[in-house]
Amino acid sequence: MTPTIDFGIDLGTTNSSIGLCRQGEVRIFQTTDLMNVTPSVVYVSKSGRMLVGKKAYDTWVADPENTQAEFKRWMGFSDQLKFPASGKVLSAEELSAEVLKSLRADAERATQEQIRAAVITVPAAFGSLQCDATGRAAKLAGFEQAPLLQEPIAAAVAYGASPASRNQRWMVFDLGGGTLDIAIVSTRNSRLAVLEHQGNNRLGGKDIDRMIAETFLFEPLSQNFHFAEGKDDPQARNRLMRALVRYAEQAKISLSTAPQATIEIFDIGDDADGKPIEATITLNRAEMEAKMTPIIDQCLDLARRALEGARLSAADLDRLLLVGGPTQMPILRDALQNALGAKLDYSLDPMTVVSNGAALYASTLEKAASSAAASAPAAKAATPAGTVKCQLAYERASGSAQSPVAGIIDAKAGVQEIKIDAGNGFWTSGWVAVVNGSFQLDVMLHNTKPVTHYTISARDRTGNLIRLEPAQFSVTYMLPMAAPPLPHTVAIELSTTNGVTKFDPVFTRHSPLPAEVRKTYKADRTLRPSEIESTLPIKFWEIEVSDDPQEKWWAGCVHIRAEKIKRPILEGSDLELTVKIDASRKMSVELFVPLLNQSFSDDVYLPDPPSARSQLQQQLDMCFERLAHVRTEVYEADRPDLAPRIEQLQMRAEQIADQVSAEIQSGRNDPDASLAPTESLRKLRMQIMQMEEQLNIGSETPGLARKMRWQVRYIERIVADHGTETEKHEYAKLLQQYERYCETDDIRGLRWVQDQMWTVHYGVIRDQAWFWRNRLAVLKSPGQRFINHQQAMKVIADAEAAEQRNDLPALRTACNKGYALLPPDQAEAARDQETQSGLR
Repeated sequence: MTPTIDFGIDLGTTNSSIGLCRQGEVRIFQTTDLMNVTPSVVYVSKSGRMLVGKKAYDTWVADPENTQAEFKRWMGFSDQLKFPASGKVLSAEELSAEVLKSLRADAERATQEQIRAAVITVPAAFGSLQCDATGRAAKLAGFEQAPLLQEPIAAAVAYGASPASRNQRWMVFDLGGGTLDIAIVSTRNSRLAVLEHQGNNRLGGKDIDRMIAETFLFEPLSQNFHFAEGKDDPQARNRLMRALVRYAEQAKISLSTAPQATIEIFDIGDDADGKPIEATITLNRAEMEAKMTPIIDQCLDLARRALEGARLSAADLDRLLLVGGPTQMPILRDALQNALGAKLDYSLDPMTVVSNGAALYASTLEKAASSAAASAPAAKAATPAGTVKCQLAYERASGSAQSPVAGIIDAKAGVQEIKIDAGNGFWTSGWVAVVNGSFQLDVMLHNTKPVTHYTISARDRTGNLIRLEPAQFSVTYMLPMAAPPLPHTVAIELSTTNGVTKFDPVFTRHSPLPAEVRKTYKADRTLRPSEIESTLPIKFWEIEVSDDPQEKWWAGCVHIRAEKIKRPILEGSDLELTVKIDASRKMSVELFVPLLNQSFSDDVYLPDPPSARSQLQQQLDMCFERLAHVRTEVYEADRPDLAPRIEQLQMRAEQIADQVSAEIQSGRNDPDASLAPTESLRKLRMQIMQMEEQLNIGSETPGLARKMRWQVRYIERIVADHGTETEKHEYAKLLQQYERYCETDDIRGLRWVQDQMWTVHYGVIRDQAWFWRNRLAVLKSPGQRFINHQQAMKVIADAEAAEQRNDLPALRTACNKGYALLPPDQAEAARDQETQSGLR
């Protein structure tokens, strides 16, 4: 059993695959349907039985309500899909886990090994929330160790594992079913390094399929058949469109090799009048390609931006590596060839090249101890009598013609010399002396073969041969990979004296991973041990994620909790942070407070993400508020010349709102469709930002006021129902201040009021037994997740005992401890994002 991971998985939007690399040779495993790829589709039957892959794909049209695909496109969102036949509710990560389980089962069946470790690939443009969701899917699938690797890097590794790959620059163009990734890769200086990457998580082959289905199939059919409006019968429309998308995919594949395709549509049900939907439609490649122009333009734009980011021209490229099924389309290949001029290389199977590279990369990574133990065979074969054990140390992959090998042998075994031979007489070390039980030498690698195999011989002082174990080993020629780059800048949110939020980059885009940074900040406010629920949050965001400088993604939070400190942390005190990030983008924080001489250490926790619809609706609400803010500023600045532009933006916002509303009313069980207006909304935000810059105004105040509305209403109800007269009077004053700060756009004032309102809230509910019983019920709810399950069970038992004896202080203490172990729910996650940063 090898000590390296060896298995690599391409977890794709449309198709997934798994490969194994042993002795430099990669094997792609077939499914039980004899396919090299597993369709990323899950079907759940009435009994709850799950089908994954081709069998699930075959139910895609017949039973669309209980079949789901393309869930990778909404990884990192909290949406859950209900499968009505069984009543099961599954998230994107749970569905992805089922695909991973299927891949693992295929590999275990072929190898008879228990697989507990594998490298899993993700799009380069994935954010922390999406990477974290992928990691959780791997754990749900039974993988104890699952390093993440960016997909274009995996493809580059697959192409770069040969001696002929030195001193080149490539573009990896990876267009899959749901995502586009582009990377500029260098193999100079005897290593494989990523110079730049660009990506779009919402652009792929499935977008082409939908375009064909809507334009060339649905529109002609609607002239001869009566279809109900989507809002009138959403399930029938969904079933029809799924069937047409499947026909569209088949036509797209046919048109990659033929000038036209004839589509025979039948057996997809009846129209609204009961007439069977049957037709023959001929689609020409030229017609399809004409409609693909906007998609091709997006692809070429990202390719040019990748070159600009790498400070290269198209003439500097030696090859353009094509990855993904849609890259087999002639129009795409012609467009890339004409625009960039580089030599197109599709010599490796575009459907499995990513899992191929992931497996090669996995063969260079050591297994963790637990994964190695789990993968070990049940019983180890005994070492044959007369065999001497040799502890070998060597590079399993090397990018140079020579590679060092060292060994340790028991000095009592009598081994005087060893000899290493490469296969077929290519090279020999000759007999080398073993001194004090050890040896070291350089072996020569083939310069024309990817793997060089070696045998080791040993003899005693009289020339008698001694059998060694191991007697063989192999070294793969593969350029060593430079540390993978960080795709987005990670920044810490800071408060300032004038109330404007700033973001201090901790790890900049392209930083090699893993990385570690030390920084010193100031406490933004005083934290006292007596304020039990108070914290100083350390908030992380991913920035530089798109052309929109205001777009940022939540990347997690660490809290300095009042209950953990010995003495107050005074406002302005130094806080020394050491932030670490690993290759899979997991972050941790070590904090030292000189004033207290106390240290804290914690992982950056990524709370449950928002749903796709709520995220989109939240961004849309903010756009309307920003537009209202801009309209007021235009009026006050007496700028009638800008009024027509505001009306245009308002109209565009209304159109997007109608699109979002129509999707909600359709009742479709499709988070991916909910995210369809994302690109239009991003463009609208950028246009609003340009207006704000013209008027020299910011956009934070209306956003903060909007975020506080639900808090104000909630706390006001609690105080009114359960507060004392003093607390009601205090809250009434805070409410007046809140309204005044909203009117004057005082951000720091709003944040101060926000903290004070939550303080009043805690004072009210602190002695309310019903509140703590409700908190306990949440802790005990089925399926609840905890950071430390064993500790949480003990805390819950303490809380139950306190409840039985009506000991409110003990119940309160136990619930607070339990909630410290509980991942934040969506409301608490939102509060984490909205709370004022504890640093400045």
